[in-house]
Amino acid sequence: MGIVNATEKISGQDATFSQAARSGNTEYAATRVWSVLLDDPATNAYDAVDYGTIPNMGASHPDNSSLKMVTKTGRRVGRLLVDVSCTYAGPESPLSEPYDRGWRMASSSEPIYYTWDGVPIVNPLKERYVGVVMPHDDPVYVVTRNEASDPVQEIADHINSCNSATITIGGVTWAIYTAKLKITGDRIVDGGSSYWRVAYETAFRTGPAGWQWYQEERGHRYWDGTTLAGGNKNLEPMPPQQALSEDVRIGATGLKLDDGDASVYYTWEILEPVNYNLLGIY
Repeated sequence: MGIVNATEKISGQDATFSQAARSGNTEYAATRVWSVLLDDPATNAYDAVDYGTIPNMGASHPDNSSLKMVTKTGRRVGRLLVDVSCTYAGPESPLSEPYDRGWRMASSSEPIYYTWDGVPIVNPLKERYVGVVMPHDDPVYVVTRNEASDPVQEIADHINSCNSATITIGGVTWAIYTAKLKITGDRIVDGGSSYWRVAYETAFRTGPAGWQWYQEERGHRYWDGTTLAGGNKNLEPMPPQQALSEDVRIGATGLKLDDGDASVYYTWEILEPVNYNLLGIY
């Protein structure tokens, strides 16, 4: 008992698609049919379904690798003839699926030196309070999408960076330096095909400088306003004298500020500014 051969038929092939009303995802299905010739009428349809030249369950469709075989059915159509129908199903392509989007909050405890609108927290003598820690929340916008290739280059281009251009989400615009991006990805292998599931997590931080370093100008030495013979500024205390045990407020030129003078602040770009909008995720 056995099988002579199996030949794929032109007739019986079909394809369908449907679209989910809520998600908008498009699902495709296709059918291929093999005519299996037996050499003995005692050979049953199960043997025909398992015949070696017919693809196995989970195999990819030759015209669309995202479609996988989900059913195999044998139907006797003659004394020595069995038709084997193979049904494939799946999305049109993982790369065409819509992005997943959502918000979450990242919470931390951090020292504070300024009020919510950038006013320094100091005593009447302009001295900073030290050791004050408060809870802090940063909104995080998460976008996940399927991509064809490894996102390692995107990760390298955006690591330890912040946004160089404003970002607008849902009508709300975030200023430069306020967004910090983290990119992660996992390779998904499905049958004979693979793709990358990549997550983009953008944490937004408000405040006078966002994610950059906003620092009051202070020092353990200050310029007294005079210049030495060699052209250098005359610093107080002058080395080799010991520096001040407490730092003092200084201006942009290094002069010591009086109690009534406004503090001077400087923004240090410790994160590389990068245009996040080029990623097409917002």
